Amino acid sequence: MESKMKSWVVLVFGLMILILRATASPQNFINCQEAFNQVAIPCKPFLQRTSVTSPSQTCCEGAKLLMKQDNAPGLRKGLCFCLRSIAIYLEFDPDRAKQLSPLCKLDVPIPIDPNENCNS
Repeated sequence: MESKMKSWVVLVFGLMILILRATASPQNFINCQEAFNQVAIPCKPFLQRTSVTSPSQTCCEGAKLLMKQDNAPGLRKGLCFCLRSIAIYLEFDPDRAKQLSPLCKLDVPIPIDPNENCNS
């Protein structure tokens, strides 16, 4: 009886690992480094309120690409915390951060404001 129970536990544990590996694919994950490279670096001159008055094409393309990957609430929350941390670290201007989505014609606002509430 005890041997049979151990076999079932091993089987169930193995199935759980297979399910977790299948659902934890890179397509379900947004890397903070990726967000940094796609948005923070190309958008930095605009977001830091330098003499640049509009985001570059590279900035907007990176933001659009990043937001296309952001297709689930869990991903959005993680992306928000990541971008907010980047915005604080690089001292992005909150007013410029709010302008990024309309200027880049994004369907969904990009949460790159240092004051963004990522829990809502």
